[in-house]
Amino acid sequence: MPNSTTTIHPNFAGIVGQARAKELLSAGIVAAGAGRAAIQPLIDAPPGCGKTEIAHRYLDALEAQGFRTMRLASPREIRLAGGAWDDFVSMVMNPTSPYAVYFDEAHEMVEDNVKNMNTLFTFIRKAMDRTNDNRDIVLSEEFSTRFDRSKNVIMLSTNFMHKLDKSGALQSRFDHLKLDLYREDELKQILTRMMTVNNMRWESEEVLTVISRCGRGTARPIKNIVEQTLTVIGNDRPLTINDTMRVLRLMKLFPKGLSAEEIQLLQMGVNREIKDNQFLATVPSVEASQLRMFKGYLTSPEVNFLAITPRGMETTKRGKQYLSLIAAKGFLD
Repeated sequence: MPNSTTTIHPNFAGIVGQARAKELLSAGIVAAGAGRAAIQPLIDAPPGCGKTEIAHRYLDALEAQGFRTMRLASPREIRLAGGAWDDFVSMVMNPTSPYAVYFDEAHEMVEDNVKNMNTLFTFIRKAMDRTNDNRDIVLSEEFSTRFDRSKNVIMLSTNFMHKLDKSGALQSRFDHLKLDLYREDELKQILTRMMTVNNMRWESEEVLTVISRCGRGTARPIKNIVEQTLTVIGNDRPLTINDTMRVLRLMKLFPKGLSAEEIQLLQMGVNREIKDNQFLATVPSVEASQLRMFKGYLTSPEVNFLAITPRGMETTKRGKQYLSLIAAKGFLD
């Protein structure tokens, strides 16, 4: 287990935040390399906290030490015979070297009542039983093997721990690792990297502050804002605070985002070059009420109240209040 003197493994260099996770997994890499009891991580975090990236860097380090690895973006990849299922069975039943198996979106293995998924989940529960080291696991005549917890690794990650492990029993068998939400300064670091990678510039620090505050602890909303900014504003000039507020207002009306073509169609609709029903038929993801709100936002001189943070649309109650404000301003027909 990590302690105050744990050295962070070079594979985790550049990962923002998540100090506890980096310490635990660095200690696990050292233990695996020394032939001591391997760490069995169960990574628990909401989307946008970096769990998948951290998991892959951990596996990269184990590979460098001779581990054979298998990485599945979802347990559903092994639902059917053949392919990933056969590879998985071959790895755990006939191990030629230490191995590490990783399942992202691990909660999906308990959502589908099919044979392979049930077999997988039973195998994992028995393999992780701490009361019997190097145990025999007999699931059927075709599936009988031995799992040595001190040599091999099973790693899971999930956004929905309450689905995967309702009783908490699985968490006690793994090394449960709940990732931290990012601080605002950490989100600003992540945002700066995203914008730099996309050749985006910004006019002032205020731009970074406003966008990073929209993350509320995770990087997913920030990634969405960067992608929509590239679509709406582009990267041919420094991003201003007015540009940022324009994008945020647009994302309030269209949370799923819009393509450049859809935005162009919206502009044509405002200029009456295309009728509302034509637009709605072309872009079925947009509702008539959203289109009316968008037109009001573009054409009314009184739009300052729309420059609220994305938190204003967080709940149904606030959403209704927001729509009431628009109606009161005469933005709806």
